[in-house]
Amino acid sequence: MIIILNYNDYSYKRRKKIGTVNEMSTLEERMTLFGEVFGMPEQAKEFIAQYETKREESSMKIWG
Repeated sequence: MIIILNYNDYSYKRRKKIGTVNEMSTLEERMTLFGEVFGMPEQAKEFIAQYETKREESSMKIWG
């Protein structure tokens, strides 16, 4: 499996020839997949929740 976090059309086509390509665009998608791959789905969910909390807190500090 090839995981592409950021890609362009050319690199996607080249990697597609090698094997299964999993394109993910959001942090939640990436962390969920990594949690499943490494057998740690609960830790991935916890990480996502903590990240969202920190993101919201930071946004409030910046934008009020």
